[in-house]
Amino acid sequence: MQMYQAVIDFINEMSLQGDDQEQQAELLYAYETSISGFAAKLSTKQLQSLEKVDGFLSASPDQLLQLHTTISQQFLSLQTGKICWIFGCSNADMLAAIDKAIQDGVDVLSISLGSGPLPFNRDILSIDSFGAIKSGVFVSCSAGNLGPYSSYLSNSAPWMMTVASSYMNFPSSYQAWKWKSC
Repeated sequence: MQMYQAVIDFINEMSLQGDDQEQQAELLYAYETSISGFAAKLSTKQLQSLEKVDGFLSASPDQLLQLHTTISQQFLSLQTGKICWIFGCSNADMLAAIDKAIQDGVDVLSISLGSGPLPFNRDILSIDSFGAIKSGVFVSCSAGNLGPYSSYLSNSAPWMMTVASSYMNFPSSYQAWKWKSC
């Protein structure tokens, strides 16, 4: 966290040299468990300064993921994290929630949101879930089933268990078990 704050402070110092009117960069989240990185509010000029920092790999704008469920969490009495708002679910919030869940020692993540089909290297959920899998967390994600074609789905990375949905809610019993390594 301190390293990322130091980077933001450096960017703010660089910004002050050129334009006193520019809003300061702000660190929102630091990710240290499933991925290594941070979320920040940056102007275009501040992003250009960040790209010059040693160790910079990539940056992407925060995008909203769409919720793929309506009442499943309440219906199944599942523990949920608050990452979704009225207009969607922020990538930055989702990454922070997964990072925190791994730190808390969860065994399973069930994620019912997505953005549509993207290449794995551009799909933040695929990248973050890979880090979760490497930490020993089983990741199950919704397929989305949003169309326009029957084969059009999100969350299709091979390390995720991707599941389809239905429109029927019915109670059933389930037995949880602990996975064992072979």
